[in-house]
Amino acid sequence: MRKYAMMAVLGFVFLLMVSGISGASPTNASCTNPNTVTSFNIVSVKWGLPSSQNLQQNQSLQVSSVSAGPGQKDVPLTVTLDNNNNCELVDVQAQMPLVSYFTAQNGTPLYAVDNIQNVQPYSFFNVVYYLNIANNTPVGPNGGTYEKLNLYWNYTNSNEGYEYSTQFLVPLKGSTELYFNTTQQLTAGRVDYITLNVSNKGSGYGYAIKPSVESTSYVSQAGPATSISTLTPNSTAEVSIPVYVSPSAASTTVPVTFEVSYINAYGYNETTPVTFGMYAVPPANKVSIGLSSNEITIGQLQNDSLEIINNDSSPISNVSLTLTATSPLTLIGSDGYYSIGSIAAMKSDSIPVSLYITSQTDVATLDAQLSYVLNGQPYSVSRSLSLLSPGYVNITNTGTTQLPDVATPGSVVSLTGTLLNTGSISASAVTLITHSISGVSVLGENSTFLGSIGTYSPTAFTVSVTLSKGIKPGTYEIPITLEYINNLNQKENELIDMPLVVSSGNSTAFSSNPYANAAKYRKSSGALLYIILAVVIIAIASVMVYKKKSAKKGKKQSK
Repeated sequence: MRKYAMMAVLGFVFLLMVSGISGASPTNASCTNPNTVTSFNIVSVKWGLPSSQNLQQNQSLQVSSVSAGPGQKDVPLTVTLDNNNNCELVDVQAQMPLVSYFTAQNGTPLYAVDNIQNVQPYSFFNVVYYLNIANNTPVGPNGGTYEKLNLYWNYTNSNEGYEYSTQFLVPLKGSTELYFNTTQQLTAGRVDYITLNVSNKGSGYGYAIKPSVESTSYVSQAGPATSISTLTPNSTAEVSIPVYVSPSAASTTVPVTFEVSYINAYGYNETTPVTFGMYAVPPANKVSIGLSSNEITIGQLQNDSLEIINNDSSPISNVSLTLTATSPLTLIGSDGYYSIGSIAAMKSDSIPVSLYITSQTDVATLDAQLSYVLNGQPYSVSRSLSLLSPGYVNITNTGTTQLPDVATPGSVVSLTGTLLNTGSISASAVTLITHSISGVSVLGENSTFLGSIGTYSPTAFTVSVTLSKGIKPGTYEIPITLEYINNLNQKENELIDMPLVVSSGNSTAFSSNPYANAAKYRKSSGALLYIILAVVIIAIASVMVYKKKSAKKGKKQSK
């Protein structure tokens, strides 16, 4: 009986050993024969975000490109790889050791990390890193630096870790930032040439820059525009566009919309719309009338001046002017009648006027009736003066809620604010761009699209940030750029701040290698198994020694 009991104990010990060994390396039911040599081909490396994470081989690789340049933060870099493995990969982690000019989104200079849930066999997949680019990063048409990609993964139902490393070139060609300006007037009733000044204030080159004009009832493009083949950083060049200006545009401010197409520093096609209010002067007259401004902001009082120009070689006398504002434009502080007296030959006179728009409109109209005497002959001239009317947008953050209330170094904090537009018009295509500051990094994408924000209609938004472990307690201001488009399709921006309160606290370090903990667990499990085995063997030996001594003692007593 003792013999069978002993055999049972030894069998139990053997079972523990077998189960411990098989637990450390189970059979992979889903992938029993992975490739002997795992292969990953890098398909592309682009600054921007992918349209989806996993792609089949017959799908196109689409990345919404961005221009990356020195000083930019949280810029997404997408590395697309081709998985030639015949098995599904799980718990995939892609590490990018950082050198020279990059730090990760959380500020660490060691490496950037992207964790991917799984990757299907024979498929494309994307690795996305959010990087900060140093201010001293060299860029150029052929700029770039080599980085390393370390890939770690498991197979389904397996705890054994695998890894693969390769190098890839990160392009560093700079950002193309184009700005446009024109101060030119148009002449009604003929073909005129608009000169558009194009300035590149970015760190990268711009190529094949060419504008076109959107046709309206007042203007239409009358021929091909000139183009700029190459625009280097911090330089300005001109393009010319022929347009026909309708006679009906005389003495009005005409909204002219340009679509400027170009190729950015990374070779991607881009298009930028821009609208200018351009005054269309009438054909040469003996006396002309014009306002000093082309625009008036809705909801704000504007002090302007109206200029009367005598283009004749003789003086004019008995000059009088009657102004009539068309609703919603209002003439403030005047009944609209002005007596000027006389204006010398080839001279002008100005009349101060105060204008105000009470409600939204794209164009405000002021009708002018001018009477004068030239060489003893009375004349009367009527003009309709138009002004573009961009609305007034004033968006502020009315309050911020912080979660958790007590934010400590090394933690993730959620900030929820409420935007309120107290301006005169709605803002459309509202986009928030959150900027990282020292010790505080934006978590995830730093750009949030909110759509339209109407007047006095509260709109909530949330920003998540990561605090560095070395940040000091105190109150911080997170800067957020708010971009929007007004009623004239003009792009505007404002800057708002979100308060962040950081308290003192302790944080613990953690390993970003998913296999370090697994390996540590396996080692700990193995050590525990051997301890249990030793205890059982000692117990068995003690029982056997005790039984042997008892047997001898029994024999002596029987004698």
